Amino acid sequence: TITIEIPSIQKYSPTSFGNGAAILYGYASEGSSVNLENLCGAVRVTLTGAATVKSAIMVSTDVTEPVAGTFNLNPRTGELSVIEGGKSVSLEIEAVEVDQNGQSFYFTLPRGVYPGGLSFQFYAADDSVMECRWVDNTPTTEASEIVIDAGKLYQFDPVTYEAGSKSLMNAEDWEFVAQAINAGTTDWK
Repeated sequence: TITIEIPSIQKYSPTSFGNGAAILYGYASEGSSVNLENLCGAVRVTLTGAATVKSAIMVSTDVTEPVAGTFNLNPRTGELSVIEGGKSVSLEIEAVEVDQNGQSFYFTLPRGVYPGGLSFQFYAADDSVMECRWVDNTPTTEASEIVIDAGKLYQFDPVTYEAGSKSLMNAEDWEFVAQAINAGTTDWK
């Protein structure tokens, strides 16, 4: 086995997943060439509407299936065993403008079964957050899990960005809330 790192911070790309996020593995028997296989699948979430996205995070809602971290990999079979797993993948973003034409966000994660599904959180420049949940891609109605195959791209139908509650991200946000409460206003809500 070899030790590999599946990144928890991936580079944002408007047209595909970031460089270094989709891992290949393989081996060569004596006298033969190397056969490379995909280890990861990719998910594309397309947002429409009007927002400036400053952060995008994919979270595994099941603690048993990490989406990033350090793993032992058998290069002959592609089997992974977790050394230290992480539940989230963040995209490295400065500011992405979302408009009516739509903007896509790509995340890669190791192939596997994610029984609790996946959650996607998009934070706008005003610190509002929108969350999308993906809980099932099985062909039956009895199952409720996400199955990711290596080398496949899974796509959401476009989702309109709708600002949810604001997140308190820093000391200035907390100060705004405290001042509004002390002034007796409800602006902080």
